[in-house]
Formats: sequence, C-alpha cells, structure tokens
Amino acid sequence: MALNVGTGLLKGLFWQSLCEEIGWHGMKRRVAMALFIAFGHQIDVMLPTPPIAMSAFAFIVSGQLAVSILSNIAAAGVMIPASVQQLVERLFQNAAEDALASLGRAAKAAETKEVSS
Repeated sequence: MALNVGTGLLKGLFWQSLCEEIGWHGMKRRVAMALFIAFGHQIDVMLPTPPIAMSAFAFIVSGQLAVSILSNIAAAGVMIPASVQQLVERLFQNAAEDALASLGRAAKAAETKEVSS
C-alpha cells in the first residue's frame, strides 16, 4: 500500500496537481482495503476450514493495488510496455462502465420505489 501511495504522490508531483481531497479519498480506500482483509481473517477464524477467505481477499486487494501502481507510474511518465498500458486502460474502462451501469440500476430502482410509494 505504501508503494501505491508513493506512486500516487509521484504522479501528483509530475502533473503538479497534488490535491488534498484526492489524497483523503485514497487513504479512505486503503483503510477499506485493510478492513476487507481483516474481515476475511475473521471469517477464517470462525470457520473450521483452512484459511481461504483472507487469502482470497488479499489476492483481490493486491490485484487492485497493482493496477493502481501501474496506472500511477504510467501517468507520471514512466515508460511501460504498450500491451500492459492497454490492459490497464481496458481495466479502468470496464470498471467505469460497471460503475455507470450500477448507478443507472440504482436510479431506476429509486425511481420505481418513488412511483410505487
């Protein structure tokens, strides 16, 4: 996580756009990731099975951090292979499309709820 914060600062310095609001948002995301892994640990403690949940949660978080680090260093001007850059762009595009679709579904659900009330 420290590497991700460091590359984010590097990107902000490169673009001369350090923003406190973005920094706090990033810190809240890091705390949420740590809580996510702690939640996985608690699941593993409660279940009489081998510790799988924490490993799975840590794997998910590490993937997100890797994509974020790659994105930060690419934005800061570090040359990365074109295929990796395309992969990162595609992942961010898919995430944005998923977020917009979720917002659309939430808006429709809220609208339906208002109409039925």
